[in-house]
Amino acid sequence: MALALHSSAEALGLKNTNLNTLELYMLDPSIRSKLEETLQLEPQERGYEVLLIEPYYKGLLNQGMEVHKNIKICPLLLTFLDLYHFPLRGQEQAEFADRQIAAFL
Repeated sequence: MALALHSSAEALGLKNTNLNTLELYMLDPSIRSKLEETLQLEPQERGYEVLLIEPYYKGLLNQGMEVHKNIKICPLLLTFLDLYHFPLRGQEQAEFADRQIAAFL
């Protein structure tokens, strides 16, 4: 598992939304059913509290992964790109992160 989207932005110190969700990349999709059972997750008609994502760019994700306190975090560039194309306040979050990063360069 690795933090993704807004969860990754928060772990990187770049979150500006009040969303209280957990988005995770599943690095091993075979554990999905066990994870859903352990966390007692149920499908939602609208919205979500936990979002499990099978990564499209798995190779890139594994190469740039950060680890903080034994928690894997999606690389900054992939976090930005994923957020920018995510419908739930993603573009706003990505643009905020971009401004924060640019301020340090």
